[in-house]
Amino acid sequence: MVQHTGCVTSIDALSTKEPDFIVIGGGIGGLVVANRLSEDADKKVLLIEAGANRQGDPRIDTVGMLSTLYGDPNYDWDFMSEPQVSPAARCHVVAIRSMRHD
Repeated sequence: MVQHTGCVTSIDALSTKEPDFIVIGGGIGGLVVANRLSEDADKKVLLIEAGANRQGDPRIDTVGMLSTLYGDPNYDWDFMSEPQVSPAARCHVVAIRSMRHD
């Protein structure tokens, strides 16, 4: 079983950890990569994510509270992207067939 050492919130605390891997960004991709790397118990993985430590925050931990975070500058950076060109002309319909193994 993997031992999680918890959240490091200072450079001084980080200097004693000496990670084998550093993953930048705690989005879906970063979390998947960090999780896979941490499957080797002999390796230390550091995941760096911007923002405040929100562990134990009921607005984060409570199912159904996500909508209360939108537009709140303490939680939401409110970044907006530029309008994207529609990929409709390049769409392909893929038929997926169920496969059974008897």
